Amino acid sequence: METVRQTPPDLTLRWAALFFHDIGKGLPGVRAFSPDGQPTDHGHDQAGAKLAAAIASRLRFPAKRRELLVWLVANHMRFHFYAAQSPAAVVRWVRREARSGRFASSAELAAAFAQLAALGAADAAATGQGSRPVVAAKQFGGYLAQLAAAMPVHTRDLAYDAGKLKAVLGDGRAMGEFLRIALRRVQDGQLANEPAALCAAASKWRQRRQNSGGGETG
Repeated sequence: METVRQTPPDLTLRWAALFFHDIGKGLPGVRAFSPDGQPTDHGHDQAGAKLAAAIASRLRFPAKRRELLVWLVANHMRFHFYAAQSPAAVVRWVRREARSGRFASSAELAAAFAQLAALGAADAAATGQGSRPVVAAKQFGGYLAQLAAAMPVHTRDLAYDAGKLKAVLGDGRAMGEFLRIALRRVQDGQLANEPAALCAAASKWRQRRQNSGGGETG
């Protein structure tokens, strides 16, 4: 109940906090005991996500809410895990989610991570260990949201000048091919998501295509 109290008044978050995020605890194959007799529930997040998907479908949740709810349950322990990892590892996690096909845009990805951060902070508050874990969770959540907002999910998230790219590349087929390549390069941190950088990269890509015998791309 403390986890619920600590979440913002958002219906999806409240469902996750009240019922779903720890629903996998205690299940056969999940519940085990440490040498000192304390219960452990490794994998309860993934088991809980499967239950959440089935229950949300049975209750006829809207598809978007159901998908986000399942994602929150599946990732709530990853949130705490990655809070203790290197920045490079955190970026890899955000990039994997961007490429997962679950999100339509970087804005949608950032919103999901913001809700995951809210759930993580509420979960930390419910442990009764004081304010330090909560503050740390909120700080990490803010960092995650910034990374997600800057991580393009679709070529529509790329900050290119359509007119300039068309002048460099020509027809739409070449432009589409370049943008798909550029998307992965931006996600990998190899190319800045800025109009000038994308235009320069397009020019170099076109030149390489011509030098390799691919002919004109336009």
